[in-house]
Amino acid sequence: MEFSSTASVVCTFFYLPPEQWQGITVDHRADIYSLGITLYQMFSGHVPFEGSIGDLFRMHVQEPVPSMPAHLSISNELESVVRRALAKDRDDSFENMGEMADAIRDALARPSGTSAAAELQGQPFFSESRRISNPSF
Repeated sequence: MEFSSTASVVCTFFYLPPEQWQGITVDHRADIYSLGITLYQMFSGHVPFEGSIGDLFRMHVQEPVPSMPAHLSISNELESVVRRALAKDRDDSFENMGEMADAIRDALARPSGTSAAAELQGQPFFSESRRISNPSF
């Protein structure tokens, strides 16, 4: 679902930060928000907000980010990183990608039981044993 015109940018509505929906000038933190959506989708198999354009506007600007499904066993620390990246007010988000990367590293380093994140720590990202045979997205 892409939209373009002479007076706007090409975008995918599922990944737009709240300030862009509101017509406010965006900065580098728009990419942090979009990465937060991507991480949410990677962990859950779907984007956090779906619906019509009007629904997406309302959800991205006003609605809280849905919790990760409990059966995924995403650590609270890692979910907190995603939630912070998806803050409605960009001043509540990460200042830059380096800060977000540090928060992800910290979340993966914290012992939090047997979560998917804990199981992956120290493992190569791509390996035969981690190949997804039937992805849900």
